[in-house]
Amino acid sequence: MIHSWIAKSMGQSKQTPHSLLERRIVLSIVALFYVLGAVLSQRRAFDQDEFLHVHSAWSIFKGLLPYRDYFDHYTPLFHLFLAPFFHFFKVEIDSADAVAFFLFARKLMWFISGLILLLTFWLGKLWRNTEVGCVAMLFLLSTEVYWNMALEIRPDPLAVVFWLLYLIMVVRAVQGDNEEYVKRRMFAWSGLFLALGFLTIQKLVYAFPGLAVGTCGTC
Repeated sequence: MIHSWIAKSMGQSKQTPHSLLERRIVLSIVALFYVLGAVLSQRRAFDQDEFLHVHSAWSIFKGLLPYRDYFDHYTPLFHLFLAPFFHFFKVEIDSADAVAFFLFARKLMWFISGLILLLTFWLGKLWRNTEVGCVAMLFLLSTEVYWNMALEIRPDPLAVVFWLLYLIMVVRAVQGDNEEYVKRRMFAWSGLFLALGFLTIQKLVYAFPGLAVGTCGTC
């Protein structure tokens, strides 16, 4: 099935009932595993890093400033994103609410993991076609890092969302015969998403040398 889709991406674009069936099968598998992720996010054991990130978000919620009032070696955007949700939970006086917040935050991460799948599909479709987008989602769901990181309370999944948006904007900018002002706008959006990704997790800096080489190649 996947072999036939690869052949199609190399130039065979005609749709057949057989290819539509293959799409539905792949999308059904993706949907099944995504729903499984919702269950798993509420049952798997918590990693110690998750408590670190929740505590950093709680510190910001209490009015403390990162790097000045408490130590943090992460960039703060994810913690700023998480902090407002403390308004809905009495984590300081109700232990049940405290546990509920952890599970709620896990649900947020599950939702963000769904955005990662959708953006992966969009990037694959832009690069080749719908079949490549579907296979990209399927391959992503088969990776250990997805199940180890995307369902935990970490900045990594949100950073991946911004990273994929950056790549999508770059691909859109270099595709086709876009007007110059359209390309500039797409590149501007790509820069914004890349900056947001870096503000979410500092590890994104490791990709910058490769980005520089790739960007020069598109010029």
